[in-house]
Amino acid sequence: MKYTREEALLVVKTSRQIPPDIDDIYLDDEEIIKVVVTNCGAKIQCASNRLRDNEEIVKIAISKHGYCLQYASDRLRDDEEIVKMAIAVDGYNLQYASDRLRNNEEIVKIVISKCGWYIEYASDRIKNNEEMVRMAFMTDSIAIHHVNPRFSNNLDVLMEASNYGPLELGEICDNEILSNRNFILKLLSGSYAQKYTTEVLLYIDNKLLQDYEVLYYISLLRTVSFCNIDCGDCDACDDAESLSLKHHVPENLFKLTNLTVWLKSQLDIKKGNGLQLYLNDYDISISFNM
Repeated sequence: MKYTREEALLVVKTSRQIPPDIDDIYLDDEEIIKVVVTNCGAKIQCASNRLRDNEEIVKIAISKHGYCLQYASDRLRDDEEIVKMAIAVDGYNLQYASDRLRNNEEIVKIVISKCGWYIEYASDRIKNNEEMVRMAFMTDSIAIHHVNPRFSNNLDVLMEASNYGPLELGEICDNEILSNRNFILKLLSGSYAQKYTTEVLLYIDNKLLQDYEVLYYISLLRTVSFCNIDCGDCDACDDAESLSLKHHVPENLFKLTNLTVWLKSQLDIKKGNGLQLYLNDYDISISFNM
């Protein structure tokens, strides 16, 4: 259907949509596109290249939806005022900024001061900047996985990041970290394991579960309950179920009443008995000897 300009303007005003059969000439009409993006900012993607380079129209679109920055011209995605407007809506929109502005520390600081993991969208130079990295994980600890590996594979930096929230240990690619005894003991002996018990026990290297000191600190976790049998009816079993964790002491240790004290006594003594750790929801079963 052919529309006159007046008809096209009336249609977009009343329907709040761009008719699929509208003539391309109207997609380059400033008044029509202003009406369209005022109703729905995302419709700027239908506008002509000339109007996607129009500051007023792009600002209207971004005020509706910050992600509309991605539809702006290259020139405007390199405009500090417009990019700041987009990241003020959501720091996630940093990814749509120009390479120059994703390398701009002032711009990136605005973003990571609110949500650290958005440092993922910053330039490689910034992701290799220690000051910026530390600022990022102070607002979101998992930002450590979105920066240069020299930080994400550094035990001291990981420990510092753990003070601000979960590390998502499953994202750590370097297996040597999860098998590092000192690192795991620091997590277990501090407040981190109390807050994120399931995460620590799920990703801890199996070999470390042969270590009496590691096992001792596991037994101290206030959220971990031990049961001598799989009775399914005691507080320990109920607590374990709520954590998706079950700990079973073998039958020959059935009469143990204080497993933590016993484990402490075994730190330097080797015995042939075994304790089984079950992570039911993940279908993982780990044995370690005592």
